Amino acid sequence: MTSAKKTRASAQLALDIKLNEDATLDNFCPLPSFKEVLAVIEGEGDFAHQYLWLHGSSCSGRSHLLQGACERVTGRAQFLPISELISYSAHDVLDDLSSLELIAMDDIHLVASNPDWEEAVFNTFNAAHSSGCRIIFSANQPASAIDFNLSDLRSRLSWGISYHLPCLDDSDKAKVLSFRASRLGLDLSHDVANYIVHRADRNLSNLIELLDLLDTASLKNNRSLTIPFVKEILDW
Repeated sequence: MTSAKKTRASAQLALDIKLNEDATLDNFCPLPSFKEVLAVIEGEGDFAHQYLWLHGSSCSGRSHLLQGACERVTGRAQFLPISELISYSAHDVLDDLSSLELIAMDDIHLVASNPDWEEAVFNTFNAAHSSGCRIIFSANQPASAIDFNLSDLRSRLSWGISYHLPCLDDSDKAKVLSFRASRLGLDLSHDVANYIVHRADRNLSNLIELLDLLDTASLKNNRSLTIPFVKEILDW
């Protein structure tokens, strides 16, 4: 649920990590199926947990949620997209993060069978546990299903509360589009949102990019987002 066109630099790590400026919790459509996990990520009251494991497909919004959690504690959090960092020294990436308020490791399943990374994640988890730093992990499956070689790491990663993030169906994607349009100050009706979802590539990131394009065209032409206008702009 993010747009790759807008980024902001992370201040925590010397590596070139960027957070998507659209990937905030306020910008995450509060569908009923995400109500509880959003409350847990906010970490308030009865929903305060030091460790959280989110698993689902790449279209489930898990990267958005991790970045949104970090945005809420700006300057005291670190987002770690493992897919971009796995080629670096694990020690260099994870060194001395436990003084932060939040560490968010995205695609943590990618460290499985990598001894240096597994050990570094294990040590980081222990340091965070001692300091009270929260950790949110995201993966493509539950922790118990990932073949980590380090048994102690498998045990640690099973400590937290775990949530499965469902892949959105077409109806949910239309709701997300309408929600995101409202955040842009646009009126996107249910019928027009459904039309876009059923005609376009159903990948949510691509749908959001189309919405950005339609937003620009709507402002330029002073036109509402009707089906005829969408057909005209997208050449459908």
